[in-house]
Amino acid sequence: MVKKIHIYKTPDPFSDLLLESENGALIRIRFIETSDFIEEEDRTCFGGIIRWLDLYFAGHKPNFTPRLSWKYGTPF
Repeated sequence: MVKKIHIYKTPDPFSDLLLESENGALIRIRFIETSDFIEEEDRTCFGGIIRWLDLYFAGHKPNFTPRLSWKYGTPF
């Protein structure tokens, strides 16, 4: 089990996002204050979600779903 994090820089006025992955699949995404974290430079496991977020925040509807893991999901 390999867990990684990445800070996604959102455009103003949004707070940045913390992305967490396990074995290459997104397991958690949440808004954060970036001053609390040090960014990991290895973005390879976040390629799909970063492309999806770039499209979304540019005002486009992504036509794909990045790899997700529901292992830590909630009943919501």
